[in-house]
Amino acid sequence: MTVTYSKNIPDTNFCAFTKLLFRWRGSVFKLVLPELVVYMFVYFMFSALYRFALPEDCRRIFEKIVLICESFSTAVPLSFVLGIYVTIVVTRWWDQYMLIPWPDDVCILVATYINKQDERSKTLKKAFVRYINLAFILTFSVISPKISRLYPTLDHLVNAGYMTLGEKEILEVLDEESNHNKMWLPLAWACLLIAQARREGRLLDDHGQKVIALEISNLRYHCSRLQEYHNMSVPLVYTQVATMATYSFFISSIMGQQFLDPRQGYPGHSVDGYIPMFSILQYLFYMGWLRVAESLLNPFGEDDDDFDIIEFLDRHLEVSFLIVDEMMTLQPDSVQDSAQGKAPVDRRSPLPDIEIHYTSENPQVVINNEVKMVTASISETSVPLSLLPPEEIGLRPQYRQRLNSARRSPSPVGPNVW
Repeated sequence: MTVTYSKNIPDTNFCAFTKLLFRWRGSVFKLVLPELVVYMFVYFMFSALYRFALPEDCRRIFEKIVLICESFSTAVPLSFVLGIYVTIVVTRWWDQYMLIPWPDDVCILVATYINKQDERSKTLKKAFVRYINLAFILTFSVISPKISRLYPTLDHLVNAGYMTLGEKEILEVLDEESNHNKMWLPLAWACLLIAQARREGRLLDDHGQKVIALEISNLRYHCSRLQEYHNMSVPLVYTQVATMATYSFFISSIMGQQFLDPRQGYPGHSVDGYIPMFSILQYLFYMGWLRVAESLLNPFGEDDDDFDIIEFLDRHLEVSFLIVDEMMTLQPDSVQDSAQGKAPVDRRSPLPDIEIHYTSENPQVVINNEVKMVTASISETSVPLSLLPPEEIGLRPQYRQRLNSARRSPSPVGPNVW
């Protein structure tokens, strides 16, 4: 999953951003450190050869080679090549993130327009949600190595509960006719379910059928666009140019950045040294730049900054079922004015000193040392709803039982979910 550090920089103070430099996961040091060690080893090997092993005449030849490599490294427009390449890759990376489909909108519409609570309506809504999540799985099984390993065959999807044996047979028949991904088929089944619900009178009106169909079409667009990004990569020639430019620059800099004998009077070599600090910084910047682009080329892989698709799919499955089955029934009995007709509290003024006691039979709320008794009837109390315990705000026992059950239940993945 992409390394998140927003909570570590609540403001722009110096210490907050300095701490980010010492983080390892997702850092530039983790990306370039192994190659930097090899680079410095080769550099010091040539430096020791020049200083201690070569005779005088060979040292003059070595110095001429250093000057030639130095002129070559300054002629390579590396920052220009890497700048354009990284811009293209990062733009693709963000666009693909924005195309990850979310089922929330279409599930809310289904729960709103199919608002009956009989078994037939519940079965239709659960099958609809299953088809939506199946389309997501079929999409990411092509573009994400994690999902393809998790569900390598249709039998694995049947065992996980995403499809039935009959649906598996239909997909296998279609695979014989076309080898293209069939992520659109579950979405077509979802549209047929909505049409069937409308014919049975379980969908409120034709407008509801239209908006749900439009949301399904939008999900299909997102899934198709993700597959297009997977099939159409950054042109290979550009990746090769950026890679060869970077590596040729640093191969030449192994010689071109060597410290030479100041007594020879070469331009720019008036000071002798042993550790090439500026070469190390150059390596961190340029090679880190290239490594960023390489790690973002496929954002659905397994690098630190790749998207955790398994977490996304688990979230989508859990939330979509909660929306159509549980949460849409957990609504307030009536609209309450939490401010009790009064103006909102001025946030600039001191907040009241509040103490809440639940130990007695009638809970007590102490506001600015004034004791107020809380009655069982919401309309008779002047205490804000947010200060009351759950059992005092009119939550029906069956709703409270469902809510507690939903909180305790794991993510609904398994063969017996549907």
